[in-house]
Amino acid sequence: MTTILTTREDINLSSVFRVAWKKDTVQISGKALQRIAECRASFLRLIETDPVPVIYGVTTAMGELASRRLELSERGRHARIKAFAAATSFGEPLPDRVVRAIVLARLANFLEGNAATTPRMALAVAAMLDGGPMPMVPSSGQGGAGEILALYPLFAELSTRFDLEVKERGSLINGSPCAAALVADAALAARRRIRLAEKVFALSIEATFGAAHLHPGNGIGRCRTGRCRHDGVPRLDEGSTLRPLSRCRDGDAGGDRLAGIACHRARGSSGASVVRRGYKKHRAAGRRRSRAGT
Repeated sequence: MTTILTTREDINLSSVFRVAWKKDTVQISGKALQRIAECRASFLRLIETDPVPVIYGVTTAMGELASRRLELSERGRHARIKAFAAATSFGEPLPDRVVRAIVLARLANFLEGNAATTPRMALAVAAMLDGGPMPMVPSSGQGGAGEILALYPLFAELSTRFDLEVKERGSLINGSPCAAALVADAALAARRRIRLAEKVFALSIEATFGAAHLHPGNGIGRCRTGRCRHDGVPRLDEGSTLRPLSRCRDGDAGGDRLAGIACHRARGSSGASVVRRGYKKHRAAGRRRSRAGT
């Protein structure tokens, strides 16, 4: 499938999942390309005004030479410098899905014209997501300014295809698409881990207290008394033959221990107080059994 991009709002967790994880392609809409071209033209008019504005990497040199103003005749030569000099990171490569997410996040700066890049550069970056092999981006050695040590190797090959113009190189290597992509990837991975944790928690309840305390209902286990809820815990007890170890105080199976440990709310009390109360009852029952045994 193809994901259509018109504004930066089109780049979200859903589109990152489709493009980075499921390898959907992307297409920049005609409206977005027109906006990119208009902002580019506005930017070029800006840097030709008098006095010339100070814009890092455009009207000035970069790095330790940032204080040096570039003459008009120098800007073009400076713009044509290829993205190789800082490609010095090392280590294991980032996963392919993360690299795809970085490329997608890079487009967020392009779609509304903020990067002042050209439509051809936006299309070239989008084309990197057409299904071909992604460049290798090392995961270590990212100790430079910003994210250029990751973005240089990512966009180095692309930059060799063009006679770069003012602002095109900067639009590729500046900003923080790597951080945005890694946060998005972590959020997507965490969704699965949370679901797995819920399933493990539900199974541990069943194994410890039996399944009779839970009943079907939209995937959520609820006490049959209606006075407590186990929000977010999927119902995994269907077909279970395990029996509860005790009875709850309302006469339903499940026991105070389950109410004390698993319920978020019971009888209007906060989850924390329920847990403390259940734990104290469990300890007191243990002491009574110990005294009876002696």
